Amino acid sequence: MRAKARIPLTATCLCALLLSSAGLAADYWPIAPGITWNYGTSASSTYPVQMGVSDTSFWLVEPSLFLSPLSRFVVNGDGDIEAKSWTYFHEYGIRYAIFDPPLLFLDFPLDVGKTWETVNATGGLRGEVLREETVTVPAGTFQTKVVRITDILNGGLFVGDFYLDRNIGNVKHRGVGLFSFSGPTAAESQQSWGSVKALFR
Repeated sequence: MRAKARIPLTATCLCALLLSSAGLAADYWPIAPGITWNYGTSASSTYPVQMGVSDTSFWLVEPSLFLSPLSRFVVNGDGDIEAKSWTYFHEYGIRYAIFDPPLLFLDFPLDVGKTWETVNATGGLRGEVLREETVTVPAGTFQTKVVRITDILNGGLFVGDFYLDRNIGNVKHRGVGLFSFSGPTAAESQQSWGSVKALFR
């Protein structure tokens, strides 16, 4: 159903994740204005997730839902990804949360078995690197790190597995695979957007 298909977008929340200011981060998610991930099974059934970048954060937008931004992130001083806000879909509807201060979203390096958890007055997130997995989606076959993110202060309404490829980020989430990707890859963004890293320091 369409509602279920939207879930990956938030995740691609996930994620987003990685600025050229942090080599490890950039290895698992390119960060550059205009990057687009299209999820779905065919050209006629895809929905895009687009990235925006400012001088203080980067964010994900799903234009078809008029959610702007879908989720917003920052790169911290250690090169890890923190969530400032997060939108996700669950069985009861849509949740939009603002985290102040931001919560740790991806803790690099992404070693299998690694876990992290941050909680404050505005929310709580838990992360775990479950495994390495070869994933085949319409866009191709990718070697991924599977990362599970859980909203721990809302009854576990969201538990999402993100399949992070070293070059293009999230390629699959809850059964919806990547159909196409446009924009610089992680390696290209390191070269083309090196100056952006200063914005996150």
